[in-house]
Amino acid sequence: MRFEDSPGLFGCGIGTGTVGMVECEWCGAIYNVENEAGDGDVIDATIDSTGVVWFGGKQICDCFFEKIEQAVLDNMDDILPWYRRIIEVRKKHVNKNDENLKAVGA
Repeated sequence: MRFEDSPGLFGCGIGTGTVGMVECEWCGAIYNVENEAGDGDVIDATIDSTGVVWFGGKQICDCFFEKIEQAVLDNMDDILPWYRRIIEVRKKHVNKNDENLKAVGA
């Protein structure tokens, strides 16, 4: 079960949906095949749309949102220290750039 049932990943209040044919590149599910005219045109725009996002370089449909969110939550103990290290390195670069600017009188 998702913590927040939102149209995007991680509780994002906005998302993208389509009534056209779309494939979840992580699980292989294909949606709305019957709603394609063969030339890419949508036949019936009143059918329920399928949520879709790009994550990890793949097109992900809402059928996989729960698994992605759970995987992130399951790995939070590794993700947060890793992110802290990223922030610290970026902070050092910003501080160095600030010092360089001050050295040239900017």
